[in-house]
Amino acid sequence: MEQTKIKPWEDLRRELGESRDRAALLRFFCAVSGYDPLPHQIRAHLAGVSERGEITAKMLLGGIGAGKTYFAAAESVMLFICAEVGRGASGAVVAPTFDQCIHSVVPAIRHFADAMAANGYPIFKRWKHSTATFEGVSGGRLFVRSADRIDSLRGFSFSFVHIDESEAMRRPSYVFDTLLGRIRDTSAPYLQMHVTTTPRGTGGVVGKFLERRAFADTLPPDDASRVKRQWWVGRAPTSANHHLPPGYLQTLRAGYSKRQWEQEVEARILRPEGVVFPMFDRGIHLRPWRYDSTVSAYTMAVDWGHSHPHALFMQETPDGSVVIFDEFCEDNVPRDHFRDHLLRTVKLLGRPPTDIAADRAVKSENQWCKSAFPKSRLHTMRTRHDQDIRTGLQIIEAALEPVDAPPRLYIADHLARDAPRRGIVRCFEGYRWARLANGATSDRPQKDGLFDHGLDALRYAAVAFLFEQQSAYIVGRVHGAGSRPDDWVRRQSRRLNR
Repeated sequence: MEQTKIKPWEDLRRELGESRDRAALLRFFCAVSGYDPLPHQIRAHLAGVSERGEITAKMLLGGIGAGKTYFAAAESVMLFICAEVGRGASGAVVAPTFDQCIHSVVPAIRHFADAMAANGYPIFKRWKHSTATFEGVSGGRLFVRSADRIDSLRGFSFSFVHIDESEAMRRPSYVFDTLLGRIRDTSAPYLQMHVTTTPRGTGGVVGKFLERRAFADTLPPDDASRVKRQWWVGRAPTSANHHLPPGYLQTLRAGYSKRQWEQEVEARILRPEGVVFPMFDRGIHLRPWRYDSTVSAYTMAVDWGHSHPHALFMQETPDGSVVIFDEFCEDNVPRDHFRDHLLRTVKLLGRPPTDIAADRAVKSENQWCKSAFPKSRLHTMRTRHDQDIRTGLQIIEAALEPVDAPPRLYIADHLARDAPRRGIVRCFEGYRWARLANGATSDRPQKDGLFDHGLDALRYAAVAFLFEQQSAYIVGRVHGAGSRPDDWVRRQSRRLNR
C-alpha cells in the first residue's frame, strides 16, 4: 500500500497563503492548534476582501469577556503562518498598555504557537522579552508594543497589524492612522488590520469604520458591497461566549447602568449624549428627605477648590439607597469661611461624618480635615483607577439607573427649590461632555468651573465608599478545556463543501 506523502511545513504554509482560502487556513489552524472558535469568531476570521495587495480592515466589537483578544491572537498567528514564508514578512500587535501586552496578548499568542509546535508545526523560534518580539522560524518577526510606544514602529513595513482594545487607548485615531500606513509588505498574501474593542461611542477607531461604511452607502451596490467587505464590522455581546463562568452576567448586571450594559455587555455603538447624565430626572431622583439621626450615620464629600468649593452631605436610607440631603456651594468663598461652614454643619448634625471623601491634590485642606474631624475616615483618590474620571462617573450612572432595579441615588427635594447656580441638581442637569477641535464629542466631561465641582465631590465619594462595589469575575481562557476542535473542523468542512 502506497504511503501518503507529507508535504514539508514550508510548502504547506506557502500553499495555504497562495490559495487565499481563509476557510482552508482556519480549518488547518483549528486542527493543529486546538482552537475551537465561537460562531462570531468564525464570521470574523472568514471576512475580508480577496484581491491580492488590497488592505482589509476588520473590527470586532465585543462585550466584556466575549473572546475578542483570543480571536485576535488566533487571527494574528494564522496571518503569520502565510506572511512569513519566503522573505519573512512581519506583523505587529498593539495594546493600550505594556501590562496588557505581556499579560494578555502575548500569553494568548504563545498558547497557540506552543500547541502548533507540539503537533509538529513550529511558527516561532523564540519570544524575545527584551525587545518584546516573536522571532519566526523563517525570519519574520511579530512585534508587540503598547500604544504609548507606537512611534517606535515608524519606518517598518508590515503585512498585518492587530490593535487590541483600541477605544481604551489615549489616542486611538492616531494609533490607527500610524499603523495603517505601515501595512505595505506586498510579498505577503494578506494585507490586513484587525481591531478588537468594546465600543465607547462614535469616536476613535469606531468612528473611522462608521465613516467608511456610511460612505459605502452612497455608492452603487457592487462598489458598496466591496467597500463594506474591505471595512468589515462584527458585533458580539458578552452572552455570545458560552464558556464564561456561571453568574458572570448576573454580576455585571448588578453593578451596571442601563447605558453601560448596552455599551459594554451588548457591545452597541451608542450615540453620545450632550449631557453626561441624560437619565437624571427630577421626577424620579428627587425625594422628600431631611437628615434623621435615628436612621443611620451620614457621610461627607468635598471638592476644596480655590474659590468655588463644594461640599455634599449624604445619608443611607432604610431601603439601601443614598440621599444627598445638604450641600454648600457658594462662590468666591475664602478658605476659613468654608472651614467654618463645615464645622457649623457638623455641629448641627450632632456628630461627625463616618467617612469623608476629598480631592487629594489640596494637601493642606486634607490635613486640616484630619485634625478637625479625627473620628472620621478621610478618603482621597490614591490609585490611578480611583482618579480616573470615567470610573466615578460610571458608578454614579449605575446608581441613577441600574439595569433592572430602582435608583440607588437620590437628592432631597428641598435642594431643588431655589437651587443655587452651582447646586447639585443643576450640576446633574448641566454637566456636559467636552467637544474636540473637530466638533466631535469627547469621552471626558467639560471642566467649566460651574457644574463640575459638585460632581467631582460626589465622584470621590462614589469611588471611595458610597456604594457597595461589585466586581466582575476575572476571565482567563474563554474556551473550555474539554472543547473538541476536530468536531468543529468536520462540521465546517461539510458546510463549506456543500
